Amino acid sequence: MTARPIRNFLEMIGILQRGLVAEKLNEALATTVETLQALPGGKGKAVITLTVEVACDQDRIDVLPAVKCKLPEDKAFARTPFWAFEGALSTQHPSQMDMWSAPRDATPPRAEGGADRA
Repeated sequence: MTARPIRNFLEMIGILQRGLVAEKLNEALATTVETLQALPGGKGKAVITLTVEVACDQDRIDVLPAVKCKLPEDKAFARTPFWAFEGALSTQHPSQMDMWSAPRDATPPRAEGGADRA
Protein backbone atom coordinates (compact mmCIF):
# COMPACT_ATOMS: atom_id res chain seq x y z
CA MET A 1 0.00 0.00 0.00
CA THR A 2 1.31 3.41 -0.95
CA ALA A 3 1.00 6.35 1.44
CA ARG A 4 -1.02 9.20 0.03
CA PRO A 5 0.16 12.58 1.28
CA ILE A 6 -2.49 15.09 2.28
CA ARG A 7 -1.56 18.62 1.25
CA ASN A 8 -5.03 20.13 1.08
CA PHE A 9 -6.40 21.65 4.28
CA LEU A 10 -10.04 21.07 3.36
CA GLU A 11 -9.31 17.44 2.56
CA MET A 12 -7.71 17.04 5.99
CA ILE A 13 -10.75 18.64 7.68
CA GLY A 14 -13.02 16.25 5.82
CA ILE A 15 -11.31 13.18 7.26
CA LEU A 16 -10.73 14.38 10.84
CA GLN A 17 -12.60 12.18 13.32
CA ARG A 18 -14.00 10.22 10.35
CA GLY A 19 -15.90 13.22 9.04
CA LEU A 20 -17.41 14.33 12.37
CA VAL A 21 -15.56 17.65 12.32
CA ALA A 22 -16.95 18.54 8.89
CA GLU A 23 -20.41 17.46 10.08
CA LYS A 24 -20.08 19.68 13.17
CA LEU A 25 -19.06 22.64 10.97
CA ASN A 26 -22.07 22.04 8.70
CA GLU A 27 -24.38 21.95 11.74
CA ALA A 28 -22.84 25.19 13.07
CA LEU A 29 -23.40 26.86 9.71
CA ALA A 30 -27.04 25.70 9.52
CA THR A 31 -27.73 26.84 13.09
CA THR A 32 -26.07 30.19 12.41
CA VAL A 33 -28.10 30.91 9.28
CA GLU A 34 -31.34 29.84 10.99
CA THR A 35 -30.61 32.03 14.04
CA LEU A 36 -29.67 35.08 11.97
CA GLN A 37 -32.80 34.81 9.83
CA ALA A 38 -35.00 34.66 12.94
CA LEU A 39 -33.56 37.81 14.52
CA PRO A 40 -36.01 40.65 15.06
CA GLY A 41 -34.90 43.64 13.04
CA GLY A 42 -33.07 41.49 10.52
CA LYS A 43 -29.57 42.39 11.71
CA GLY A 44 -27.01 40.38 13.63
CA LYS A 45 -23.64 38.71 13.55
CA ALA A 46 -22.38 35.25 14.47
CA VAL A 47 -18.91 33.72 14.53
CA ILE A 48 -17.98 30.13 13.67
CA THR A 49 -14.45 29.33 14.79
CA LEU A 50 -12.43 26.30 13.76
CA THR A 51 -9.22 25.86 15.72
CA VAL A 52 -6.76 23.24 14.54
CA GLU A 53 -4.00 22.36 16.96
CA VAL A 54 -1.09 20.57 15.32
CA ALA A 55 1.49 18.89 17.57
CA CYS A 56 4.55 16.88 16.63
CA ASP A 57 5.88 13.92 18.63
CA GLN A 58 8.94 12.56 16.83
CA ASP A 59 7.58 11.00 13.60
CA ARG A 60 3.92 11.41 14.50
CA ILE A 61 1.82 14.55 13.94
CA ASP A 62 -1.36 14.88 16.00
CA VAL A 63 -4.18 17.12 14.81
CA LEU A 64 -6.76 18.25 17.35
CA PRO A 65 -9.73 20.25 16.00
CA ALA A 66 -12.20 22.38 17.95
CA VAL A 67 -15.38 23.96 16.60
CA LYS A 68 -17.08 26.85 18.38
CA CYS A 69 -20.13 28.79 17.33
CA LYS A 70 -20.97 32.17 18.91
CA LEU A 71 -24.52 33.19 18.07
CA PRO A 72 -25.98 36.66 18.59
CA GLU A 73 -27.78 37.31 21.84
CA ASP A 74 -31.55 37.21 21.80
CA LYS A 75 -32.83 40.74 21.27
CA ALA A 76 -36.52 39.99 21.58
CA PHE A 77 -37.10 42.90 23.93
CA ALA A 78 -36.64 46.58 23.15
CA ARG A 79 -35.39 49.19 25.58
CA THR A 80 -38.06 51.01 27.61
CA PRO A 81 -37.17 54.49 28.86
CA PHE A 82 -37.99 55.47 32.43
CA TRP A 83 -37.16 58.58 34.41
CA ALA A 84 -36.40 58.86 38.09
CA PHE A 85 -39.25 60.51 39.95
CA GLU A 86 -39.67 60.73 43.73
CA GLY A 87 -37.34 57.78 44.33
CA ALA A 88 -39.13 55.50 41.82
CA LEU A 89 -39.55 55.00 38.08
CA SER A 90 -41.89 57.02 35.91
CA THR A 91 -42.83 56.77 32.26
CA GLN A 92 -43.27 60.54 32.09
CA HIS A 93 -40.40 62.97 31.65
CA PRO A 94 -40.15 65.18 34.78
CA SER A 95 -40.41 68.44 32.81
CA GLN A 96 -43.63 67.25 31.16
CA MET A 97 -45.49 66.06 34.26
CA ASP A 98 -48.20 68.74 33.99
CA MET A 99 -48.55 68.47 30.23
CA TRP A 100 -51.79 66.45 30.31
CA SER A 101 -53.07 67.31 33.78
CA ALA A 102 -56.20 69.16 32.61
CA PRO A 103 -57.90 70.19 29.37
CA ARG A 104 -56.71 73.51 28.05
CA ASP A 105 -58.77 76.21 26.37
CA ALA A 106 -58.16 75.99 22.64
CA THR A 107 -60.10 79.10 21.59
CA PRO A 108 -57.97 81.89 20.13
CA PRO A 109 -57.59 84.99 22.28
CA ARG A 110 -59.85 87.96 21.35
CA ALA A 111 -58.34 91.23 20.33
CA GLU A 112 -58.97 93.94 22.89
CA GLY A 113 -60.49 97.27 22.08
CA GLY A 114 -61.42 97.31 18.38
CA ALA A 115 -64.66 96.72 16.60
CA ASP A 116 -65.60 93.44 15.09
CA ARG A 117 -64.97 93.26 11.41
CA ALA A 118 -67.86 92.62 9.13
